[in-house]
Amino acid sequence: MATKRILLIMRGFTATRRLKADPLTSAIPVVAVTSYAMRGDETTALEAGCSGDVTKSIDKQFFLETVAALLADAEAPPPGEPTSRPQSPTGVHP
Repeated sequence: MATKRILLIMRGFTATRRLKADPLTSAIPVVAVTSYAMRGDETTALEAGCSGDVTKSIDKQFFLETVAALLADAEAPPPGEPTSRPQSPTGVHP
């Protein structure tokens, strides 16, 4: 999920903290996106639970690579877990 740092309804970091506090959404990677960056903003984003911080104007290739890397990390099994699940007889996993 990419989030602007300032949203109309709720600040981006507040939204991120809420997502990270909920077990159902805590694993969703969040990238902070802003058009104006100040010193310390990346640290604030990471402390809020963001997985990364990108400043506009966005380099499309860099942004796509960042999102792809975060999704790959999110889909990786925890250490000690098998890398793939056995196929169920119906082909459907719980």
